[in-house]
Amino acid sequence: MKHILLLGAGFSQNWGGWGSKEVFEYLLEKKEIHSNPRLLNQLWLSQEQGFENFLGSLHNGYANFQDEQSLKDLQIVESIIRDMFKDMNNGFFQNYDWDHNNNLTRNLLTRFDAVFTLNQDLLLERHYLGSNVQLAAHGSKKWIGYQIPGMEKITPYADNPAEAVFTPTDKSKFTLENFCQPFIKLHGSSNWVSKDSNNLLIMGSNKEAQISKFEVLSWYFELFEEYLNNECKLMIIGYGFQDDHINKSLIEAAEKGLKLFNINPLGSDQALLMNKSKQLNQIRTDTNIETLFKKSLIGTSRKPLRETFKELNSAEFNKISRFFT
Repeated sequence: MKHILLLGAGFSQNWGGWGSKEVFEYLLEKKEIHSNPRLLNQLWLSQEQGFENFLGSLHNGYANFQDEQSLKDLQIVESIIRDMFKDMNNGFFQNYDWDHNNNLTRNLLTRFDAVFTLNQDLLLERHYLGSNVQLAAHGSKKWIGYQIPGMEKITPYADNPAEAVFTPTDKSKFTLENFCQPFIKLHGSSNWVSKDSNNLLIMGSNKEAQISKFEVLSWYFELFEEYLNNECKLMIIGYGFQDDHINKSLIEAAEKGLKLFNINPLGSDQALLMNKSKQLNQIRTDTNIETLFKKSLIGTSRKPLRETFKELNSAEFNKISRFFT
């Protein structure tokens, strides 16, 4: 039985990262937006759905009109988002209390057969990958290191992966190395560039179409589904279930026996509270995510990870550890 991990923005929030609403507010404070009535209006229209809906509307606007103004608006917002990642990553770099000096978070991460993340920040590159995965090998998991498969550094003198720039390798080199823990960023990363030197980040709407343009990300998604559909237990930390392509894969895997453990402040209520049919005077029907939970959920943890991993053998720590039994 494989044990794999899927991380969303809620994971990084444990160490000061920003969620969708906080990114919305980051955009709101930028003078390039609040001094532009057109962009400001579009941003407010996307408040409930989050900043990715805002970015998606700009992508769609440029795709539909191909005009100079639409391109300029899109470039302004993409530039701000790049700055946002720089600000957030700088905060992570200055965080010297990553693991409470007890290595419990690092030890948890090494127990997984693969780590998949939707996050594009560099928290784990800075504090986990750069700390030598093999030093925290747990039990029978004797990792000799980590691997970011399908990617290669183009800054050879950057020792820490958080300080490096990566680009995709040739497709012939798409392989998983023995005894190296796979670290797979399904939506790219803030320090990745494509072969044409553009940022390799998947954001906004229609992510499936964006992913299909990059061979390495298409391969990543195939790996994700391969793990899910072959006797797998999945731990999810901080994912909001807002990506249709990810949800579809989870729902299909549930039909084949996928079991999942959800770490989120809402716990087992997360899917229920997302159901818009709960509103007054509407007929109550289960969503696909509620069906997924009822079919596959084997446990939850509502407490913040930084609280759970302060102390070895706390009740919450032991509950999470039982995932691996």
